[in-house]
Amino acid sequence: LTPVAAEHISLGLLSLFNTLSDLDLSYNKLGGDGGRSIASALHENCTLRRLAMVNVNLDVEALQLLAAALGVNKTLEHLDISGNNPRQNTGIVALARSIG
Repeated sequence: LTPVAAEHISLGLLSLFNTLSDLDLSYNKLGGDGGRSIASALHENCTLRRLAMVNVNLDVEALQLLAAALGVNKTLEHLDISGNNPRQNTGIVALARSIG
């Protein structure tokens, strides 16, 4: 999947008819743009319980937006972002603060 595909998926997450509870986007080329699209959708999504974004090249901004989304989204129970750039410490710290 590409960042454009992630944008389409994020629109689906906002659909009134969405009942999706698990989404695995791992090992796709989402990058920062795709990560930001998914993070934005998480602000309003109320059905997704598990999200895997393993090794999708999330950047600092995408990680920070995911952290902000976790502060608002009360249904997401499991988020796997392993395998993304470990040098993105700023984003990881933001995520840790949002759940701690």
